[in-house]
Amino acid sequence: MSAKSRFEAFVNHRVRVAVHGNREMVGTLMAFDQHLNLVLNDAEEIRKVGKRADDARTEKRALGMIILRGEEVIHFHSEGSPASTGVRTGILGVAQADPAASAGLGRASTATAGGFLSAATNKAVPGTVPSS
Repeated sequence: MSAKSRFEAFVNHRVRVAVHGNREMVGTLMAFDQHLNLVLNDAEEIRKVGKRADDARTEKRALGMIILRGEEVIHFHSEGSPASTGVRTGILGVAQADPAASAGLGRASTATAGGFLSAATNKAVPGTVPSS
């Protein structure tokens, strides 16, 4: 099993990523690339502050959507299964909105007369309406 296929299994999962600087990022994995750059949605930073382990306190900070540089990643693991929010995995592990739930994702979608063109099947997706 290749590293890419192992990471594809975690797209749309809630993950915890340990990074340099005694910090962890927790968020929903939306995408990744060959350099292990990660896109996390609804991310929050968890930082341990204090010089000794017994004095350390935890600080949390909400960040939203972030791009995490691959060279900063130390450890990665899943915290939960994908949320059932109408999000599905598209080509290259990039999360795309469910066609029934939204009209498309900016330039990534190609408008056709009958809706948006699905990159995976090269056919129009029924039930979608092109936006202006």
